[in-house]
Amino acid sequence: MIKLRRWVDGNVRRPLAAAAIVVVVLQVASASVLLVRDRDAHDRAIEQVVEAARFGIQQHNRPLIDSALSSALHSGRFAFIGLCGRKGAELVFPPRRGDPCAAERSSPWSVVERRKLAVTTDHALVYGVHRYRFWLPTAGLVAMNFGFLLVAARILIRAGRRFSLEVLDPLTLGIHSDIPLAITELEELRMRNREYLAMSQRQAVASAMMEISTQVAHDIRSPLAALKAAISGQNPDGESRGGLIGAAIERIASIAEDLLARSRDGVENAAALPARVEERTSCVVPDCVEGLLAEKRIGLGNGTRIDLEWARGAHDSDLVVRVGPAVMKRVFSNIIQNAIEALDGRGTMSIRGYLEGAMVVLEFSDTGKGISPDLLGRIAEKGVTLGKEGGNGLGLYHARRWSESEGGELTIRSQPGEGTTIVLKIPQESALKRSIGEDAKGDSCLTVLVDDDALVRMAWKTAAKRAGAEFRAFGTPEAFFAGEVPTDAEVCVDWQISKGETAEAFVWKLAARGYANVRITTGHEARELPALPVKTVVGKEPPWG
Repeated sequence: MIKLRRWVDGNVRRPLAAAAIVVVVLQVASASVLLVRDRDAHDRAIEQVVEAARFGIQQHNRPLIDSALSSALHSGRFAFIGLCGRKGAELVFPPRRGDPCAAERSSPWSVVERRKLAVTTDHALVYGVHRYRFWLPTAGLVAMNFGFLLVAARILIRAGRRFSLEVLDPLTLGIHSDIPLAITELEELRMRNREYLAMSQRQAVASAMMEISTQVAHDIRSPLAALKAAISGQNPDGESRGGLIGAAIERIASIAEDLLARSRDGVENAAALPARVEERTSCVVPDCVEGLLAEKRIGLGNGTRIDLEWARGAHDSDLVVRVGPAVMKRVFSNIIQNAIEALDGRGTMSIRGYLEGAMVVLEFSDTGKGISPDLLGRIAEKGVTLGKEGGNGLGLYHARRWSESEGGELTIRSQPGEGTTIVLKIPQESALKRSIGEDAKGDSCLTVLVDDDALVRMAWKTAAKRAGAEFRAFGTPEAFFAGEVPTDAEVCVDWQISKGETAEAFVWKLAARGYANVRITTGHEARELPALPVKTVVGKEPPWG
């Protein structure tokens, strides 16, 4: 490897400097030779004419003078030539208007010069030299300059090829390429970037491990508290100690299984979701909530009451969702625990469940101190807490992310001093089955793509236009819903979409809103994806060929 300065010197500067020096030397040498030779020939021709004219004047031989001037003109060196006396021009070849001896000046085509024949005579020789006599040296200089430009271009092209071969090609192989770069500074920069990337990965791993440990510590407190209360004999509702201990142990085991699954998937991705993607099963919401309440009532003081209300006419078969049961229990447990802690030992917490269209709705209300308006909009963000002792701001954050990943939503209403209500909506299982199991009647010819890659959207648009198909494209799920797409459209969703919500959450929302003809576009195989309410998994190529 060499320094960048030495590489540039060896491949660009020195070759260009050598070519420039050669051209300058050739120019100076050729110009000197041509000019000196031409000047010598010119001087000899003038001397011959001057001697012939002087001799003719001394001998009063007019024909000799005419012959000398005519011969000089026919040599092609002069534009005109004449003999001047006291009264003006005596002879001029070729004949010209005016008196060249009195008023002739240089022109763009010739240079006028005078030469006195002798000191004792009044006669002089006047002649005009063609300017094109100087064009030949100039043309030679121009040709040499043009040749230098060609050589310089060749040098630069060759240097560019070497730079591409020795620098650019190894760079395109990536930061972890084993091929060393020819330039020391670039190789050092690549090594520093490699070290920085390794450090960033270590920091990401440490951050993920910290988040996992914080989440596990947060989620495991409730079952540990129930286990401790059951062992100590606290059982206000008459539940069997064995049942309470078994339920607490089961929840602790599910947390451990989740932690193991994350470690198998890789520490870097372990904190990407609030829980691992587990197999979805049919879960009866009332049974899940009532089992959690049996655990939560242990240890409550006499001043705290928990009310449970299921909407009239809503049977257990109606309040069924298809989710990961362990994750749902953890989300419900966190919300209930937050409400109990907000009561501070005195007050009422109520849980109300009902159907709203295709959504199972749960309202968790408490009569606690409420949430201030400036904090209400951020309370479900990561790390935001009301300031309770030991709080880490993960409970509502994970609840919101989980509900969105299932195609639902979480909203919070609160007034300071009046309490808080958390509304959790989850798609009903029967609605999902209807949207998945039934093809849209009267298949729509509209195809919709949701992909954040502008080039992919452009490729699909071009193919659709060429095929004459009706097509629309959106860059984010939010733009899709704002576009009022009919539910019978064929919706193709990019699995690697990075703008807005995740593709998984978006697909479940589509199913909840009645979109039955949904496809995932990805380069992965279908078995690598979680169970989703989609018709098929296809590649990213346009369906029109």
